[in-house]
Amino acid sequence: MLQVLIGIIAIAVIVVIIFYVCQRRAMRVITDLRARLVALEEARLARRLDDASLADLMGESLKVFTALQDDYLKKVAPAVDDANEQLEEVSKNLNGLNVFTVTGQLNQVRELVEEAERQQKRVVDRLQKADQKEEEQKKATATMGEQLGDFQKKLDDTAYQYGDAIRPLRSQLADLQEQFTRFNEIAAKGDHEAAAEILTDLKEKEAHFTKLAEEIPELYKPLFTTFPDQISELREGYRKLVANHYRFPVNNLDDQIEGLEAQRQTALDHIAALSLAPVRVANKSLEEKIDHLYDVMQNEMDARPQVEKLVGVVGDHLDHARQQNRELMAELDRLSESYTLNHDEVAHTRELEEQLKQIQKEYEKDQVAVNAQAAVASQVLERFMEDEKVLTAIETQQKEINDGVAYLSEDEQRARKALQRFVTTVRATKRHVETLNLPGLPQDYLDFFFLVSDEISHLAKDMNQQRIDMEAITKELLKVQGDVSELIDRTNKVRDSAELTARLMQYGLRFVDDNQEIDAAITEAQKLYDRYEYEQSLETIGAALEKAEPGSFKRLEDNYYDELDEEES
Repeated sequence: MLQVLIGIIAIAVIVVIIFYVCQRRAMRVITDLRARLVALEEARLARRLDDASLADLMGESLKVFTALQDDYLKKVAPAVDDANEQLEEVSKNLNGLNVFTVTGQLNQVRELVEEAERQQKRVVDRLQKADQKEEEQKKATATMGEQLGDFQKKLDDTAYQYGDAIRPLRSQLADLQEQFTRFNEIAAKGDHEAAAEILTDLKEKEAHFTKLAEEIPELYKPLFTTFPDQISELREGYRKLVANHYRFPVNNLDDQIEGLEAQRQTALDHIAALSLAPVRVANKSLEEKIDHLYDVMQNEMDARPQVEKLVGVVGDHLDHARQQNRELMAELDRLSESYTLNHDEVAHTRELEEQLKQIQKEYEKDQVAVNAQAAVASQVLERFMEDEKVLTAIETQQKEINDGVAYLSEDEQRARKALQRFVTTVRATKRHVETLNLPGLPQDYLDFFFLVSDEISHLAKDMNQQRIDMEAITKELLKVQGDVSELIDRTNKVRDSAELTARLMQYGLRFVDDNQEIDAAITEAQKLYDRYEYEQSLETIGAALEKAEPGSFKRLEDNYYDELDEEES
């Protein structure tokens, strides 16, 4: 029984707690919804949209505000009233068991409040936009009126800067002022929607007019002041230059100058029509063409004195180069009778002569034109400058050819002296070998001796030809010089080996009684000596003596070379 009682009490406590929680939660929701409803009521849209506020409006603005008033009265205000009534009813039910069923009612009230907030926000946003338009129009009435007044003053004060464009500009400005007046009238009557459309169009037209008013003076000034003076100066300059027999690279220079004036007039017509894009192109084109024509005339004026100076310089240079080429050709013809020319010197010199003939032909043509005052000075100057470069290059090539053959005679004399030295050296070598009284000479030495002799004979034969190839002779000289030097070395080696062998065998005789190896070495060395193998003979006896008496071979060898040095000195 006690347990049942405890269970009943526990359930009652739980129910009370749940009741309390639901009641508190519902009260918080009711408080929040009431605050939101108060905010909706405090917006005071009813006063903002009452009939008195609409009295100053007309046209589209009146239609917009009437629609907003209708939305407020039919959607916002009823929703607020209905939500307040339902909240009062819900509040009364919070103290009874109905607290457990108010959640659905509160959700309905919340939906009503949210819908009222959405509708009110839509109305407020539309009102703010309308207010912004009205404020913008008030500012435009002040600023644009002042701007249009400034434009009027600027056109009156600086009409000379616009040329024939002043009339259409004034007409545009008058249209702007008329449209601005209409805008003010409509805005003052309260039709701000219609006034906004006019204001948008006004701003676009004002921006376009501002651009025209700023850009036209910049485009008109060179067309009215700078270009006419320059064109007149070009006309007068051309007339004077032609009178002084100047010629130009193009034949229609006067037509080009007149074309500038036609282009200028066309640009002025475009300005008068307020069509500025082609004027920008025309001004740039006129500036470039005028600069070009100035350059053309100035080039001819600068070129004439240079041509008058260079005509003699180039002529003298050309005469000198041709004379030098003739002398070079004559020298080559003379040398070719005695020497072989290996580097196409004659053909190259003939090519230079052909170049000189072509330069001469063009020079004479230019000279005639200059004397007849019929030359385009800038073109003649360009050719003269190029002629100077080519003539300098030709003279450089002439010098290179001449330097290449100038020493042929001297080279021949040096070669003959060298040949004589080789002959004398070989003869002296032969006599020297004969004085050695050797039993004979090694076959390889004899072969090399006769080889060198044949080379000298061949060199002498080549140098005695009617036409000498000095390039081939030089190569032969270098070969013979090396071989003669080697022949001298080989001769000295044969002499030294034979003499040292004889001395070492004589010195070794003192050891033969006590040293059989020395005795055998002397015998072997003598055999080699008799077969003219002097180097092997020296090595055989030298090795045996060095073994029997270390240092003896080196001592005897040093004594021999010391005596030889004394004899030669």
